[in-house]
Amino acid sequence: MANTGNPFMVGDFKAFDIAGLFDPKTYDPKNLTAQAEKFTEAFLAKGVDTQTVVQSQQKNLEALAAANRVVFEGVQMLTRRHAEIANQNFTKTTAALTELAGVTDPHANLTKQAELMKEAYEGAVANSKELADISAKAHEEAVNLLNARVGELLEEVKAVSKVAAKPAKAAGKA
Repeated sequence: MANTGNPFMVGDFKAFDIAGLFDPKTYDPKNLTAQAEKFTEAFLAKGVDTQTVVQSQQKNLEALAAANRVVFEGVQMLTRRHAEIANQNFTKTTAALTELAGVTDPHANLTKQAELMKEAYEGAVANSKELADISAKAHEEAVNLLNARVGELLEEVKAVSKVAAKPAKAAGKA
C-alpha cells in the first residue's frame, strides 16, 4: 500500500484505475453508487464503512440540489417581479408624460414635475427594497438548508469516528 502522507487516503493508487470509471464500455450511470463504493474502498482508511460515506455524500448532493432549487426559484421570482416593475414604470411614465403635456403654465408644470419625480424616486426605493428582500429571503433559505446539512454531516463524522476508534482501541489492548 502506498503511503501518500494523507491519513485519510491510504489506498494503493497504482492498483486503482480511475479512468476505468469513465470507460464507455463499462460505465453504467444507473450504478453510480456501486462505482462510488468501489472508488472509496480503494482510498478510505480501513474500518470506514464505504456505504456510510456514499450515503453521506448522497445527502450532501441532495442538500446542494435543494439549495440550488431555492436559489433558482428566487431568481425566477426576482425576474418576474422585475418584469412587473418595468411594466408598471412604463405605464406610470406614459401617464405622467400625458399629464405633463396638458399643463401649460410653466410654474404648474415645474411643480407637477417635482411631484412626479418624488413619486418616481419613492417608488424606485420601495421597488429596490422589495427586490432586495426577495433576494435575501432566497439566499437565507438556501444557506439554512446547507447549514443544516453541514450540522448533520458533522454529527455523521463524529459517529463514524467513534465506530472506527473502537476497533483501533481493541487492537491496541491486544
